Amino acid sequence: VDLHAEPGREMDHKDDYSILAHKLAEEWEKIDENKDGALEAPELYDLVTSCTQATVNVEVIKDMMQRMAGENATEVSRKQFCDYLCNLHGDLARDAMGFAEGHELAVDNEKETAVINVDDPLPSNASHHGGVAHAAGAVAHAAGGVVHAAGGVAHAAGGIMHHIEGGVANRVRHIAPRKKDASAHSPKLDPNTGLKREVPHAFSQYNNLMLRALVQWWRLNPQRGLFVGALVLGAIVLAILDSVVLDLPKWSCMALLNLHTALALLMSIFCLQIFGADQPVFWRESASGISVPSYFLSRITVNTLDLVVQTFAFTAVYFICRQPKVPYWLFFLPFLFTAFAASGWGFLVSTLVPPRHGPFVVSLIVFIICGLLGNPSSLEDVLDGGFMEVVVSMLSMTRWGIQMNFDTAFEVLKPSPMDPGLTAKEQSLLMTNLSVFKLRELGGAGYWWTGAIVLLLMGTVLRVGAFLGLRFMHRDKQV
Repeated sequence: VDLHAEPGREMDHKDDYSILAHKLAEEWEKIDENKDGALEAPELYDLVTSCTQATVNVEVIKDMMQRMAGENATEVSRKQFCDYLCNLHGDLARDAMGFAEGHELAVDNEKETAVINVDDPLPSNASHHGGVAHAAGAVAHAAGGVVHAAGGVAHAAGGIMHHIEGGVANRVRHIAPRKKDASAHSPKLDPNTGLKREVPHAFSQYNNLMLRALVQWWRLNPQRGLFVGALVLGAIVLAILDSVVLDLPKWSCMALLNLHTALALLMSIFCLQIFGADQPVFWRESASGISVPSYFLSRITVNTLDLVVQTFAFTAVYFICRQPKVPYWLFFLPFLFTAFAASGWGFLVSTLVPPRHGPFVVSLIVFIICGLLGNPSSLEDVLDGGFMEVVVSMLSMTRWGIQMNFDTAFEVLKPSPMDPGLTAKEQSLLMTNLSVFKLRELGGAGYWWTGAIVLLLMGTVLRVGAFLGLRFMHRDKQV
């Protein structure tokens, strides 16, 4: 292409379509083998298969003939052939199926109508003007628009226009620069506002996401059933271990340590799926305008039902087997607070690490902060008012959950280190439990309510961290 050619006359849409019509007429002479002025189905079939390089269904050829020449047409005239392909420049196909017979091809250009006649002479500068390129480009784009009119015909017509476009493009030798600003007669599209759609507000999205989360929750019942089964089995094993194998007293904090640690581990692992199972879907939706707070709140709201049901199943089975001789609801609530805090760890880890590493990470965290830091035998040395006491009190769930259960057991059962019915080992164990959980000043809230408040704060802070991780992590993937 010669970019230094002398500028020629400014061409408009009428010239563009005139050039295209003449090129179609030239192609017609090549296609009409028997020179009878009409294309029959076999000739049109040969044309389509030649242009698309694919086998075309006979029904597509019949549909194309009807769109060119009308219903029940058996042949296509030269004018019908040219009019149909010229009309592919718009977003919607204008063919014989949608317009009455006798309508001529009209091009709307700045509110002026021009009728194209394929027998009119070409413009004098048609062989070297950019309008040719514009015509070819417009038709190439419009070939896809015929999809709205005929599904199978779109591919066939697109193949013909691709073939025609190649012939038109070969005629371009010089491109004259346009002096007229084409954008002056076309609507301007602001990239920041032109494609903006109205996004529902956060509350409306929350309602919709809640419905979706409930449907997904119901569909996961088989998986949930397996998990509840594991919880029930764990409760039975721990009850047998505490009652038969170890024969621990009803108020024993070591039994409570095993219970709270097992529940925290299982609940944190279960909650990994809430934000880790479908991360690619969330990234795509987040990039499309979904409200992250609404998404987050809908998920944890539905998950609250799981926390209550699974904690109830775990504690109820253990309570029946173990018979701790305290009111069930006072036995149940500390475990519910522990499950609330443990689920926060599951949420946080699922938003920060890849899903395949989540179970290992939360297992390690729960083992350290519950099994090691929250062990009553080690708490006696840690809770000395120093830095480690602050760390353990902020991180360990068992440090507070055990305290709540032991406070209830002590008030109901009233065990005494001076009880002659206790063995020396049990008396020593009771003195240790009392020094850690009952003989320390915790303010006016009391032992039970202090543990409840701390576990609620712990779970809330972890949920805030999980939301921040969901909102700001993996931003490069939210496209």
